[in-house]
Amino acid sequence: MNKICKNCGHTEFAVFKKHYECMCCGQVWKEAKDKIGENLVILPYDNTEEVVDVDFDNTEEVVDVDFDNTEEVAFDEEVVASEDIVDNDLADNENLIDQLYGDDNYEDEEETDDNPYGCQFYKEEAEDNQPLSEEDALSLFASGDFEGGFKIMDALFENSEGPYKNITYYYLGKCFEQGLGVEADVENAKYFYNLAITAPENGSDSELGEVYNNCAMLYMKGFLGDDSYKAFKLFEKASEKNHAKGIYNNALCYKIGKGVTKDCYKAFELFKKSADLKYDSAYFQVGKAYEDGMGVAKDITKAVEFYKSGAKAGNTNAMCALGDIYYYGLAGEKDYRLAFYWYEKGAELDDANCLYNLAQCYLKGVGCKGDVKIAHDLFLKSAEKGNKNALAKSREIDLLSY
Repeated sequence: MNKICKNCGHTEFAVFKKHYECMCCGQVWKEAKDKIGENLVILPYDNTEEVVDVDFDNTEEVVDVDFDNTEEVAFDEEVVASEDIVDNDLADNENLIDQLYGDDNYEDEEETDDNPYGCQFYKEEAEDNQPLSEEDALSLFASGDFEGGFKIMDALFENSEGPYKNITYYYLGKCFEQGLGVEADVENAKYFYNLAITAPENGSDSELGEVYNNCAMLYMKGFLGDDSYKAFKLFEKASEKNHAKGIYNNALCYKIGKGVTKDCYKAFELFKKSADLKYDSAYFQVGKAYEDGMGVAKDITKAVEFYKSGAKAGNTNAMCALGDIYYYGLAGEKDYRLAFYWYEKGAELDDANCLYNLAQCYLKGVGCKGDVKIAHDLFLKSAEKGNKNALAKSREIDLLSY
């Protein structure tokens, strides 16, 4: 009777005294007594609670990292974010840490009816004696200078409580949440975040989409309360503003049933819309949908097309998916050289799964000249980046005393 690897479906095994090793994926198995049909059932050799599902990882990002977010946390899936993922589109500044001082730049004020949270705003004069504006503050916020932006809004709030743009309220909430230019204050942060959501819309669609997407993430991570429905509705509002990440996150809600009933067809529609806006993670999700036939007819050719678009845009999940397609020959003949190429591309960007799969290539001499030491080092690096199976593989090599 044929033995079948339950990981990859391969039927060829290396036979050892007490176990089998799949010649395709390398998984180690032991026999079981039960039989199903004509196939002999085989169970994992290492009888631990956490079974290695596949030797070559091709898992999507964890949900916490998979939701992309312009803030620190990506609900990816993932990723993100974390997949934690740091993706500060609104404030991309390498010197941000140097700007996070300001213990001398704030003072407490007693709470009053007009100022329920005790916020004290300060005056700031422009060098040319021209009054500073909200747009000046937004320019500083966007550059990463939160202290400077906060000081300008201090001065403006001293003279007028607004109304201001929704995105300005969002930035003020962020300043209070993270202690950027002002003492951290959770209540003030929540006050301004909620104001950003509930105030009459004031700003461009791009700005409003950013606000709705980022505030939805605050619900996802529980800062504004654990309310996935409110998060979904905010992602939906961001989607209506044609915000690429908001559309993507709205699609993920439909895909996993977060705040809304699962709907793979609606998810695909939104992923495709986000991909049309050239969002790199959306290319991967559309490719995955075509590969798996989720929400759309299965089409491996289209899957490869979208994976390539995602890889070109720098998405490492897409690179890993392409490597798997060529490794397993899912789109035709196996091509280990191309599999190695795409795993290497993702590994160069420190993707944990690409590092793991590249290590497997070096370990087995697939698509390259075998090199156990390189494989060992890549497994260690993959483990450092979060792959749960990589450390065990490096230890296996240690036992072989390479």
